[in-house]
Amino acid sequence: MSVDLSPLLRRSWITLAAVAVLVAAAGPARAAGAPPEPDAEAVLVGDGLTGEVLYALNARERLPQASITKLMTAIVVLDWARPNEVVT
Repeated sequence: MSVDLSPLLRRSWITLAAVAVLVAAAGPARAAGAPPEPDAEAVLVGDGLTGEVLYALNARERLPQASITKLMTAIVVLDWARPNEVVT
């Protein structure tokens, strides 16, 4: 019993070539430890388990609520809502 490996090898080479193209297209890598340059008025990154602030930029500045915050609020409300409950 012989197994034809040529389709498997062909797919492997195609996959390898696709990965190489994606890696090359990703652009130059940042130096290790170099902080990213955010394109935002304010940024706050925190550890969700400990609450420790890992990175902050204009964290105390008053700004309008971001759209993603509104979406997350809606998702949380929908997760916890009880449609039949009367709110008074």
